[in-house]
Amino acid sequence: MAINSQFFFLSNPAYGQEKVEVIDSAIGELEAGDLSSDNGVIFDLYPLQLTADQPVLIYLESQDFDPYLILMDGEGNKLAENDDLYDTNAGILIDQIDPQGYGVVVTSNKAAVTGKYKLQIILPDANQLIEIQGHQSLIQAQAMMDEGSKESLLQAIELFTQGVEFYRQIGIVNREIVFALNRLGTIYSDFGENTKALAYYQQAIPLAQQLADSALEGATLNNIGSIYNALADRRTAIDYYQQALVLIRKAGDKTEEMTTINNLGVAYDNLGESEKALQYYAEAVALGKSLNDLKMIGTSLSNIGLAYNNLGEREKALEYYQQALTISRSVGDRQGEAVRLNNIALVYDGFGEKDKALQYYIESLIIAEAVGDQSLQGSVISNIALVLDGLGQKAQALEYYQQALELARLVGDRSGEGVRLNNIALLYDSVGEKDEAWPIIDRP
Repeated sequence: MAINSQFFFLSNPAYGQEKVEVIDSAIGELEAGDLSSDNGVIFDLYPLQLTADQPVLIYLESQDFDPYLILMDGEGNKLAENDDLYDTNAGILIDQIDPQGYGVVVTSNKAAVTGKYKLQIILPDANQLIEIQGHQSLIQAQAMMDEGSKESLLQAIELFTQGVEFYRQIGIVNREIVFALNRLGTIYSDFGENTKALAYYQQAIPLAQQLADSALEGATLNNIGSIYNALADRRTAIDYYQQALVLIRKAGDKTEEMTTINNLGVAYDNLGESEKALQYYAEAVALGKSLNDLKMIGTSLSNIGLAYNNLGEREKALEYYQQALTISRSVGDRQGEAVRLNNIALVYDGFGEKDKALQYYIESLIIAEAVGDQSLQGSVISNIALVLDGLGQKAQALEYYQQALELARLVGDRSGEGVRLNNIALLYDSVGEKDEAWPIIDRP
């Protein structure tokens, strides 16, 4: 028996129309008094006997809760489970039918959540099977992207592209395609291939407009702004961020609004307008407090620290970095904690307190390694190398530069690779080994 355990998002669930053949359905409600697990998760259990000789889709949708499906065999063993991307649907495709039957569990997979739902057993037509293939590709792609290694990201590119092509083959335009194009843009951006990233984001814009999805269009414009910011075209970046902000506010997405406001602050800070950046960061902090979003508040406080550091007010910068660090630790944001420790180290390095800077860098590196953030590891290791280089410990500095270079290549960070090659060349040059330095400098 082959079970596909991925969820499925029907682009056009034309219930009651000839396109979709529904062989069974149930209208239900999760409510107090239903079956529940030891941790308070409420669920309904349906027996399912199938005689179909083709793939069958179990499809669950709800406007009241985030649906979650579990499929069990006749003996109660779990065969498949899934969640969804968009909070209103879930599904499991059964490729080959087991005549012994199944048990289908409908739940939110969260304690005490209740609400109405619709469960359907559907015989997908040829187009829907292609759509399912597209969806499967995108789910696998997201898993590869989450893994984060260069190899997995390259696989993610292939799978995202494949998924989009499946959808295009049957003329479907949905949120998944827009998400996939944005994910492709993000991966290429992380690889430093900003032209490719921009091309994918620009493909996503008209599709988001076709769907009349202001939030998704705004998020995509936000991503385009970040590309221009990375290209040092700050004014164009600001223009895109402002367009994004209008759409995101229209959609009422407060979290994305906070992200966009922070991005505007970063762009102005990069322009050297740190005072204006501080105004945006203060607005972001206020919004974060209204949402009780401590993680984003920590990000905004860290950005305020960066602005003060750029203004030469290092004591103030340190104060805000410390506040951000406290928040990161309080919410268990280990990646944010590592970033803040790195920022604090940079301040102490600026003070000339090299030993203290190294202590913070090492603490940051330990956490970056623990959370598997190879890009951050490379940045911290490069910063350690700079300190050691400045202290005259050239051999040890070279060792750290080489480690940082390997990590940049591992994650596909072309910009970071260039910086580290340059630093290695400068180190060789500083010790009089110009024959070693020039081949590195000349490298494309």
